[in-house]
Amino acid sequence: MGENSNTQKKYYKSLDIIRIFSCFAVLLYHLDILKGGYLAVCSFFTLSGYLSCITNFEKKKFSLLRYYKNRFIKIYIPIVITIFTTIFATSFLKEIKIINLRNEVVSILLGYNNFWQLHANLDYFSAHINSPFTHFWYMSILLQFELIFPFILIGLKKIAERTNEEIPIIITLALGTASAFFFYILCFTSNVMSAYYNTFSHAFSWLFGIALGFSHCCDKNLMPIKSNNQKVTKIIFSFYLIVLLCIFIFVSGESELFAIGLSVTTIFTASLIDYGALIKNQNDKFSKTLANLSYEIYLTQYPIIFICEHIFIYNKFHLLKFFTIITMTLLFSSFIRFSLNKNVSKKAFSIFAKILLFAVTAAGIYKFFTAQDFSAQMSALENEIQENEILLEQKKAEFYKSENSQSAEISENEKTQILDNEKSESEKISQDENKNGSDEDIAEKVKSMPIVAFGDSIMLGASNSLYDFFPNIYIDAKVSRMAWSILEPVEELSLQKKLGEPIVIHLGSNGDSSENTKNALMKLLGEREVFWLTVTNDKIVKMNSRLKDYAKKFPNLHIIDWESFSKNHSDFFAPDGLHLGKSGQAAYAKFIFDSLKNFYFEKAEAEKENALQIKKAEEERLAKIAELQFEILNFLAKKKNPKNEIIAQFIDESRSQDYIESRIAELQEKDFITQNKKGVFILTKSGKLELKEMQKSEE
Repeated sequence: MGENSNTQKKYYKSLDIIRIFSCFAVLLYHLDILKGGYLAVCSFFTLSGYLSCITNFEKKKFSLLRYYKNRFIKIYIPIVITIFTTIFATSFLKEIKIINLRNEVVSILLGYNNFWQLHANLDYFSAHINSPFTHFWYMSILLQFELIFPFILIGLKKIAERTNEEIPIIITLALGTASAFFFYILCFTSNVMSAYYNTFSHAFSWLFGIALGFSHCCDKNLMPIKSNNQKVTKIIFSFYLIVLLCIFIFVSGESELFAIGLSVTTIFTASLIDYGALIKNQNDKFSKTLANLSYEIYLTQYPIIFICEHIFIYNKFHLLKFFTIITMTLLFSSFIRFSLNKNVSKKAFSIFAKILLFAVTAAGIYKFFTAQDFSAQMSALENEIQENEILLEQKKAEFYKSENSQSAEISENEKTQILDNEKSESEKISQDENKNGSDEDIAEKVKSMPIVAFGDSIMLGASNSLYDFFPNIYIDAKVSRMAWSILEPVEELSLQKKLGEPIVIHLGSNGDSSENTKNALMKLLGEREVFWLTVTNDKIVKMNSRLKDYAKKFPNLHIIDWESFSKNHSDFFAPDGLHLGKSGQAAYAKFIFDSLKNFYFEKAEAEKENALQIKKAEEERLAKIAELQFEILNFLAKKKNPKNEIIAQFIDESRSQDYIESRIAELQEKDFITQNKKGVFILTKSGKLELKEMQKSEE
């Protein structure tokens, strides 16, 4: 094998730059600033594989015990500290309830949190679960990799000794390629999160890093031939860094390039490492210090963001919140690293820091074991939702059965119509100002309306209460639903001529939908009145303000502000702070009912007022005509030849010229205009009387 005895002793500032760059990319992603920052975990995995390889490759006596002890101190202890200090801190905030605390923490400590999150059906990109530990899926995969790495390294070295140095590199690259292909297949054949949280499907970045490290230790070129010119190498390194930044900016978790984006990020990170290892650097204390904090920064950033989201009142990006999070993250990360560092000059302060950190961690452990267990309530809620799912399926079958019995009398042309051309229920409400003017009449009308409602598990849980207020409602609600998934059922209902009005939508708790999705939905719904409820976990999904802005584009899209109404009613909610208890379900249904009733009452009142204005304008117009008729009589009386009678026809100037001509012709046919007709008087908008001259007909 090639000798590279200085590999371990060299300082690579470029690698520190990659670590810092990746660390802050993830931080900005969690701050909802850099939408593709999640891709930086691939950079971390690649770096981890590379550094593990070059750090341990040249050791003549590789000790498993020493390796695991080192990993335990550097990786595992900071995880334990972060978890239990977070639990201690959140125990002072009454509004924070970590529902699955025990199961979640155990899964992190035992290194299978990524699989636990898959089982719990949590979504990293649109997380609505109230937990500060969602990002620990990465740590679990890293722990799994660190557990098997020594055996992989020993195996690769044995293969190299018995064959040649290229074979282990080829095997590692082949495994990495298989992992990347497996990830790509899962993205299109299964849930995206099944691919993202799966250990093997995420192993390609780590394996490529190991392959690169092995090639460097064996003095082999894994990447294309590189320049020996330091200036050119730095330019190429900078170019790759800029490309990586562009990927982080434009490839979001909802992007069609999501699957390929992780592979491309891995390749560019490997290229950065490959070129970065060629750059000769002097020791940069600042870069080295910040890079050494990158692991602790990753651990602590999301819990700090989570806590600040519950402390700050700002829903949108705010500079004070941003700098508070950055400052607290750097301070807490530095404090953890300082406390665990043996080589410090200030021994007294180091001892104090260790005691303080141990005390807070111990307090967090106590809070963990004494924390309230919400499993019984959540289990009851889950059972209720499952029962409601069965109920909705039964009602759906009845709904379509009744539709099928009616469809025999409908012509084929009518079946293909997408929108129901019958008069909408909302028009019926505002049609009769005398009968439907009272609040009670409007309430009865709203109660009997053929409402169609689409929602997620929140609406599903409250479906029985909705039926109490709206006996004719059709509810289509499913667990973990997003807005794009209702396009198909909306179109199906429309084709079956069963899409009633109004439409009630409560979606967004699982993440906001794109504007294109909303546009497609509003196009399918046509001119129907649409009522969309705001979500109560807006601090996480951040969609309410966007929804309100979007509603301004459509006069028939109305916002029901459930978030504001329920804000000070913690008694409405289940322990997760999102789903509803019995009182909350009743309040939810009543709030929707009251919102619809108020809307249609105001609409009916507006129609009344409009009718009064029209009536008043007509009375004024008739009075004006009467006045002008008197002027016409005076005009005719002054004519020298009274035998030449003039018949005045009043036609509003707003009518077209063609209409005026046809009207004159009609009067001539009915002898209302004689052959000696001289003209027609026209009443203009300005109120003046003008004479339209006509050609005399031959006698």
